[in-house]
Amino acid sequence: MAIEISKHITQLLGEHDCVIVPGFGALLLHYKPAKIDKTTGVLSPPSKEIAFNEKLISNDWTLINAVATKSHINVDIAEEQVIGFVKLIRGKLLLNKQYAWENVGTFYFNDNHLRFEADNRVNYLGDSFGLPQIFVGKQDNIKPSVNTKIKQRPPMNSNEANTNGVQPPPNDRKNVSNWVWVLLPVFVMAGSAGFMWENRSNEAFSSFNPFASFGEFKTKPKKQEKDKNFNYEDPLGENTSGEKLDKSEEVNIASKATEEVIIEAPIAKEEVIEAIEPIDQEKIKKTAVVVPSGSVVSDKTGRCYIILASFSTLEQAEKIRQSLEDEGLEETKIIEPHDSKNIFRVSIADYDKKADALKRAEELREKFGEKLWVHIY
Repeated sequence: MAIEISKHITQLLGEHDCVIVPGFGALLLHYKPAKIDKTTGVLSPPSKEIAFNEKLISNDWTLINAVATKSHINVDIAEEQVIGFVKLIRGKLLLNKQYAWENVGTFYFNDNHLRFEADNRVNYLGDSFGLPQIFVGKQDNIKPSVNTKIKQRPPMNSNEANTNGVQPPPNDRKNVSNWVWVLLPVFVMAGSAGFMWENRSNEAFSSFNPFASFGEFKTKPKKQEKDKNFNYEDPLGENTSGEKLDKSEEVNIASKATEEVIIEAPIAKEEVIEAIEPIDQEKIKKTAVVVPSGSVVSDKTGRCYIILASFSTLEQAEKIRQSLEDEGLEETKIIEPHDSKNIFRVSIADYDKKADALKRAEELREKFGEKLWVHIY
C-alpha cells in the first residue's frame, strides 16, 4: 500500500507544483535554472527542486481523488489508505529517526524538528525531460592565453634593413584612404538605422525592421460576424413562447448572462470524478440512492453555490455530501445535472448575492483548498 501511495504522489508531482499529503505536509516544487559545477565541470539542465512544508496539512482532496480514480476504489477507502501511509511514515521516523522516500528525498529529525533533504537525481521539470548532464570542463583550468614577448619581424626589403629597426614616416595619402574605408561603413549603418527608426510605425517594413516593436500600427478593426447558432434576442434560451420580450425582461436576461460569464470564465477546468465501477442500470432502479429532499437542487434558483467537487454518479456525490454533513456542514446540497456535462455538483454553502458567496469561498479555501469555485444556478 505504501509503495502505491508513494507512486501516486510522484506522479502528481509531475503535474502539480504542490501536492499536499493530509496530516503530514506539502511537497512543493521550485524552478532551478541551469548551472555549471565549477569543481566537477558538469553542466546541469534546468530542473524543479522539491521542498517540504510541514504546516500545509489541510486535505484538498487532490491526492485522495487521484488514488481513488487510478486504483479504481471508493473515495473513503482511498482516504483510509492515505491515512495509513502517513501513520507508516511517522512510525518509521520515530523508530529510525529518518525516512528515505524514493524519488522524493529523506526526512529526519534535527533538534526535535522535522527536516527534509531533497533527492536531486530526479528532475520533475517536463521541459527538461531527457536532457543529460554535460561535462564542459573545470572552470579553474581555463586560463587566458597572454603573449608577453613580442618578436620583431625580419626586414621585408633593403630600405627597411638600412633603417636599423627605425620605422619610416607613414604615407599620409595611404592613411587617408584607410580612414575612408573605416568610416564609410559606419556612416552607412548610421543612415540605415535612422531610416528604420523613422519608419518604425510603417507596417510595410515591420517584417525586417528591428525597431518595429517601438511603433504602433494603426489597422482597421475587423467587423465581428454574428454567430448563426446564437440567439441574440434570447441569449439564455429561456423564452420558449416565441413572443418578443419587453425591455425590462431583456435587461434582466442580459445581466444574468453577464453574471454567469463573470463567475465561471476565469475558473480552471472542472474536474469530474468518474464512476469507479460499471453502472448497472437495473440495479440502480431497484436500489436508488435516497437523498433528503431539502438537500437536492433540481430547478434553477438563481442562488450562488460554492462547489467543492463534481461526480459522475449520484451515489458518489451523496457519500461526500453526507460525510460533510457529519462534520457539521449543514448547508450541503447536491445540484442535479442541468448542462452538457451531465454531472452532480456538491455544494457546501449557497448565498443570494455573488459577493457574499465569493467572500465565504475565500474563507473556506483555508480548509478545503484552492479548488472551491462559485456556480450560479
